[in-house]
Amino acid sequence: MTSLPPTFDYKAFNWRQSARYDRAYRDILISRVDTFRFEGEAAPELAIQSAQLSATGASIHRVRSTGHDISVGRDSDVTAMFPLCGRQTVACRKGTFEAGTSRSLTLRPSERSTQVRADGARAFEAVMLKAPAGLFTRQSFRDILVKPQSADPMVETAPEAAPALRDLIRYILADLASDRPVLNAPMAGLSMETLLWEHFRAFLAPSRATAPAARATSKIRVAEAIDFMHANFENPVEMAMIAAAVGATPRSLQAAFQKVTGRSPWQTLTAIRLENARLRLLADDAGSSVTAVAMNCGFAHLGRFASLYRAKYGEPPSATLARRGPG
Repeated sequence: MTSLPPTFDYKAFNWRQSARYDRAYRDILISRVDTFRFEGEAAPELAIQSAQLSATGASIHRVRSTGHDISVGRDSDVTAMFPLCGRQTVACRKGTFEAGTSRSLTLRPSERSTQVRADGARAFEAVMLKAPAGLFTRQSFRDILVKPQSADPMVETAPEAAPALRDLIRYILADLASDRPVLNAPMAGLSMETLLWEHFRAFLAPSRATAPAARATSKIRVAEAIDFMHANFENPVEMAMIAAAVGATPRSLQAAFQKVTGRSPWQTLTAIRLENARLRLLADDAGSSVTAVAMNCGFAHLGRFASLYRAKYGEPPSATLARRGPG
């Protein structure tokens, strides 16, 4: 059995100018930039916390700056910005957009220039979520109808859902920055990633017209979840892990399975494990044993495995093992 990797790859950077021509801050910028300059005459500072989500390639960030101007070529991400202090102005071909503590801003991939300004003596601060445009073409995320290639740079969002998403990003980064981060535990991280995507879905506010597409997504998610089960049945898989892999909550995935297959995800995973156990018991492998086969197929309790196996195949696993091989 293989151990699960952490969900979040966390890094933090702090930069304060130590010399007039110090340009080391460029190494910590979130995006590839065309131009970048700090605003004002005071000694500039820049601090960035970043966490990459291993399953999707998306990332979350917290930025603190004394103020700067930045221009970006065609960014490849859908970017949601939530200022916590100060103001942010984004200019692109289609117009100029403002964001502040009471207004978030979400943009499709585009060429743009951005100004961030401090609030008096308080530095500018914001959290962000960046999702690769290609993510929204994956089957598990097609119900998030962002249309990354649209000519309109602005993405429609639900303002009432912004505070919850903003505060969740802040919590995740604060936990990862702590001395004992809970979210480094794989299952805790997967659960939090699932919650993050559900908040992002609510924030993007799909209209009622998208309901048929959302219903069709149930079948897609079930199919992807079953593929995930086939690939991971040997490992100690939890419901939150399966749900996170297909961009769903455990509850919504449970409902999708009941609707599409008539049984629960756990029943489906158990059936996959039993099928693989039977194939291995019948294989011509002199070194195998019932215990080894059960453990290697994801069953932690031998008695439970034997009971489930007998119920499905009408014989104990030892009887299957006794007649392995040709004929």
